[in-house]
Amino acid sequence: VVSSAGDLEGLNRAVYQLEKDIQEIEDKARPKLSPSEQQSLGLFRQQASLVSSRKEKILQELQALQNSRRALEDQLALKGGELNSRQGSKILRGEEFRQYANSLRTKSTHYKKLKAELMELRSELGVVERTADVLALKSDTLNQSLASMETAKGIRGFRDMKDNLVSISENKAEVDEAKNKTLEELTQVVSEFVTNIRNKRNRLAPLILELRTTRQNATMQDGELQQKKELYDALCAELNSANARLQAEVDELREEWAQSESVYHRLGCQLTLLSAHSKRAAEEADFRGGGGRRLSDRHKTYTELLDDQISHNEAQTRELRERRKALEDTYPEGVQQMRWFRDLQTLLEGKLSSCRRLHSGHPGASSGLAGVEVGVDRLVL
Repeated sequence: VVSSAGDLEGLNRAVYQLEKDIQEIEDKARPKLSPSEQQSLGLFRQQASLVSSRKEKILQELQALQNSRRALEDQLALKGGELNSRQGSKILRGEEFRQYANSLRTKSTHYKKLKAELMELRSELGVVERTADVLALKSDTLNQSLASMETAKGIRGFRDMKDNLVSISENKAEVDEAKNKTLEELTQVVSEFVTNIRNKRNRLAPLILELRTTRQNATMQDGELQQKKELYDALCAELNSANARLQAEVDELREEWAQSESVYHRLGCQLTLLSAHSKRAAEEADFRGGGGRRLSDRHKTYTELLDDQISHNEAQTRELRERRKALEDTYPEGVQQMRWFRDLQTLLEGKLSSCRRLHSGHPGASSGLAGVEVGVDRLVL
């Protein structure tokens, strides 16, 4: 029974070695065997071939079953994890529970089917192993008989030499085949390269012609563009010159307009003043004409008003001059008096602070200052 990958690998090696031994026996014993022996050997070879093909099929099925088993184990572990994670959660009911039960039933049926196939494969594998053992025994018997026959004929080691020659021939054939295959691959690659280059060249030919035409058109367009650019630059220069000339004229006209506007406003102001003076002169003539009109209760005409204002201003001027003269005459005495009062204030503040320090630091010293009285804002001694 195959229980691990190591057992399967050992079985593969044993079968390979058995096939190799059978092939060697056939190569060595073919020219010396009787027809009955050759028929028996052909039967063994056919059985070995059937066993080998059956073994390969069984191994493939076994590998598929092992993969299915691993997948089922992974699914079982996943379902176990989901079951553990769902513990304490809601319980499946109704349609969800029926779906879950159907999925479990399907998986159980599939598992039983796979298990039955695995048991069949194991039983067949046991038959194959038994057949391999029988063939191994028969192979040993044939090897002994062939060895005794070689010894009797005096050609001992002929089988090994023939096997070496066959192996060398096979290796040479494989090398030649690899060389031929490599040369064919290189030839195919070179032909593919040549074909690709030819195809790409054919595809690029119309594009190259189109590119040449486009370049010629681009050259012509560049010439036209240069000519139009020169014409544009000339027009721009002419327009800039005309614009500068017009701007200078506009600036000159704007300055002239500003001067004219200033003259207009000045003349307007002068006209307003002249009209006011004319109106005042007419009113002054009317006031002096004796028609009974007066400028105000105190003044009859503008002349009297102006004379009165002039007299009032002259009186204020004389008064201010007299006050200035008096201030200039009494300035030295006033400065001296202010200095005396400032010194007196400093002296009194010093005495007041001294008395306060005496009262706060030495309460018993107040008996020596019985004649001293401190007022609110004055000091009396």
